[in-house]
Amino acid sequence: MPKNLAELQAVLAKAKEDDAIVRVSGQRHSQPPLVISSNPARTTYLVDMACYADEATNNQRMLVVSESPPQVIVNPGVREDELDAFLTNNSLMLKTVTAGGFFSLGGMTAVDVHGGTVNEGIFAETVSSFTIIKADGSQKTIAASPDIDFARVSLGGIGIVTSMTLEALERQYKDTLIGSVDFVPWATDEFNEDGFTQTFSALLAQYQQGGRLEVFFNPYAAQLDKHFLALGWQRNSMPVTPLSPEQPYDTCTSADGGEGDFGADYIKDQDLAIGAAVIAQEAGNSLEAALITGTAMLATKGWAEEANAAFSDLWLTQATRVMFMSYFIELPTLDAVGLRRAWLGLNKVAELVKGNGQEFYIAAPMEFRFIKGGSTAMSGTFTSNPGNTYFVNLDLIGFVPGNGAAYSDALLNFFAKVERYWFETLNGIPHHGKMYGFYDPSLDGESFSPEPFNPNFLEKLRERRSKFPEFKTFCKQEDPDGRFYNEYLQLLLGA
Repeated sequence: MPKNLAELQAVLAKAKEDDAIVRVSGQRHSQPPLVISSNPARTTYLVDMACYADEATNNQRMLVVSESPPQVIVNPGVREDELDAFLTNNSLMLKTVTAGGFFSLGGMTAVDVHGGTVNEGIFAETVSSFTIIKADGSQKTIAASPDIDFARVSLGGIGIVTSMTLEALERQYKDTLIGSVDFVPWATDEFNEDGFTQTFSALLAQYQQGGRLEVFFNPYAAQLDKHFLALGWQRNSMPVTPLSPEQPYDTCTSADGGEGDFGADYIKDQDLAIGAAVIAQEAGNSLEAALITGTAMLATKGWAEEANAAFSDLWLTQATRVMFMSYFIELPTLDAVGLRRAWLGLNKVAELVKGNGQEFYIAAPMEFRFIKGGSTAMSGTFTSNPGNTYFVNLDLIGFVPGNGAAYSDALLNFFAKVERYWFETLNGIPHHGKMYGFYDPSLDGESFSPEPFNPNFLEKLRERRSKFPEFKTFCKQEDPDGRFYNEYLQLLLGA
């Protein structure tokens, strides 16, 4: 856990001496093997930037560098909730916010983390410059295209980010944004594609001008108006509540200077609930899974209402032990034509969990958000027409046992079925910070892999993504010795 540039350079010098791969922790939003392989072929150094600061921020963790336009320089180990408090104390706020304030900014920008802001792209696209330290200890600032399109969502492949400049927004009042949370009134008398497109066409019209929207889907709901829970935040035209100072969370203090627990806090005492969810997923009937999913919807509603009462949009304050598969699916337009694709992605899961006797049932709501396309090369939202393209992001959650227990065949098979549809039928692209590659595209439609990140799937993904070869060339340019090129990147981009 280096605290300054000299200590970080010493780590890199030792890594060169040991011919080691160097990776940086992603603070709960970059799942293995992106961070570190379970059986690395070479010695791997894992660097935690939670306590890092250098001259870019006057040896502080964060620094306001411009008021017009609002800009801040931050260190990559800073957590989102830590930054949020700092911005509030400087009458600012983020353009793009995720639900979980416990993610580190380095982790959020190394992968294609997205927020709920409908007319903005992924979080990394709010970064206007990165300063990285290369394997030889030298520093480089990346601020202009095309290089910044590779620095955003770099997958840790070009070096260690030591600071980044974020674009922010002014916030003069606590109630500059007003939050709302409620179940979505259904537009028709039946749960079908037509009802979905009508319902969400009307809902999106409220949030396209700078609004934030996160939606949860419960496929087991008995009542039409209980299928979808919408968390929304909109600009307040007449704010009146003055800002008050906030006590910032300190990532470094929480980590006890490197002596404490690694990573973000988990939800306390969760083992019993997770154990029940693991059992419910494969109970042979949907009753238990439906009960847990409905309870989770109500819990989410309560967390969001609590956050709204505090004028915050960081409603998820602790991590839980789950596995995510997350896909970006391009929408031709944000109208009925585009929303049909979102419906198809959600309904595929709903169809798989209907009735009893299935091998697997989801025991958590699905989540989906709408995101503007952008020019970031490795993001699932990359498009050649960034000004006019939107994506829906679909999240599927599986509960997993603790103590490193293997994923069950039922879970792997279910995720493979969903992924095959999202990837092959809807032409979706996986979120790099989550789990994917649950099947081998060269095998028949009923197959699944014994673990995620199937090598043949990664090859198929590489064939689909036009920017992958350019990104690989950029990585080799910035890191000719492959110091940051771990086994996952070798599989994803080619050795």
